[in-house]
Amino acid sequence: MKSKKILGLLLVVTLLSATVFGTASVFAAGAQTNVKLESYMPPVKTIFVDDDFENRTVDGGVAPVAKGEPGYRANQIKEADKAGAGFTAKKENDNIYAYNDTQYKTIRVCDKVIPTSADRLVISFKFNVSTRAAGDDFMLRFGSSNSARALRFLWTSKNRVEIYKFITDPTTSSGYNTPWLYNIDGTASKTWIDFTLVLIKSGSGDSAVAKIDKMFVNGTEAKISADVRELMADCNWWKNVSDPAEKLNAINIGNAKGNGYMFDDILIYEPYDVYMTDIDAVKKIVKIVNDGSSAVTGNVFIALYDNDKNLLAAKEASTELNVPAGGSQPVSLDGTFGHENAKTAKIFFWNKSSLAPLCAAETVPLS
Repeated sequence: MKSKKILGLLLVVTLLSATVFGTASVFAAGAQTNVKLESYMPPVKTIFVDDDFENRTVDGGVAPVAKGEPGYRANQIKEADKAGAGFTAKKENDNIYAYNDTQYKTIRVCDKVIPTSADRLVISFKFNVSTRAAGDDFMLRFGSSNSARALRFLWTSKNRVEIYKFITDPTTSSGYNTPWLYNIDGTASKTWIDFTLVLIKSGSGDSAVAKIDKMFVNGTEAKISADVRELMADCNWWKNVSDPAEKLNAINIGNAKGNGYMFDDILIYEPYDVYMTDIDAVKKIVKIVNDGSSAVTGNVFIALYDNDKNLLAAKEASTELNVPAGGSQPVSLDGTFGHENAKTAKIFFWNKSSLAPLCAAETVPLS
């Protein structure tokens, strides 16, 4: 029995050594993005749209740079037919963003790229509130035509934005403003509002619906009621149907009233179900989050490395840890950072029996 434990520890050490030099690629962290991933956002599994607009020519159009041309990046936005004349690239404080000077202009940010296999979808972008007036609004719309698959961002005053869900046909005046999801106080120090929406597929087959799993505004999770969460039912990106009216084949961001709108850092992706968050090297804690539909059980391991990426120590930071579906578990890392030459720690959540990773690893600088 003791020999099995020793062999197991030797295997752990071998794998932890390999992670630094790239020979165990399965342990790599979430996909790298051009748009900065905020701490409250789950790590990226599959990128669909990743556009910070930094490769655009200032005062030129925001059409994607063609593949093979200088400055090309994968996963850029796709413009809607009428967007080209309305959106240009502007620069302020070394940041390039998309700007429009005409009403009723739309950026087709995602076009026929979402796979039916994704159970969850993260949609994140920034919008500027500095030039808005009461009555201005813009839409986050799902689908190729007007439908009930949209959120409305409405300025009710110079300094207040309210987010609503369309519950009836948006081509009519009814249903625009009921019910509201969230109020944004625009008097805060930020002029750019960070908005992140996490949608989840609920159910299976033809009875599956989309629900709002989480919504973040400037990093704070919005408190929304259960009935409001249900209102994204028509956002069915997973349905592979031939009828264009039923197929979600585009996601658009555009203004309905007002001009001079500014959008930036558009990111749409499929996230990992299980991931780490709230990592604190000083307090020596980490939280394992499970947004999936099944519980996961594993162990947390810590690897310590010096400046030259040499493995100094490999330690088990937790006994068997069970994280329920839709839940989370804090893990104390106390005692695992104790090496005077350690400059970097890497945290892993593995199935201890198979040493298969249960989520992306995270790297923590120690000095």
